[in-house]
Amino acid sequence: ESIGYGSVIERGVKIKSGSILGESVVIGKNSQIEENVTIGDNSEFSDRTQVKKTATIGSNVTIGKYSVIEVGAEIGDGAILGRKVKIEEGVTIRPGVSIPNYTTVKKDSPSPYKL
Repeated sequence: ESIGYGSVIERGVKIKSGSILGESVVIGKNSQIEENVTIGDNSEFSDRTQVKKTATIGSNVTIGKYSVIEVGAEIGDGAILGRKVKIEEGVTIRPGVSIPNYTTVKKDSPSPYKL
């Protein structure tokens, strides 16, 4: 794994092998980053977030508490995911999209919408 300059990894976080975190990434308490995940610069994950194998998170992304990003999902630059959001396996969230709290996304995001 590789952790970029200025990143903050809070207590209880598990980062598995092959994952790459960009610069100034913040990972909240008790979060889990599985194998071969890529996270862009300046992204912030709240507590207890799970990012599954091979997911890709862009730069300047914000992810709320208790959210789950499933295997192979892609989150575009500047996206904002609310609290307890689940992105299903292989789903793509386009840059700048905001996903409301307590939402499960089962298909690719067609266009940006706000919280």
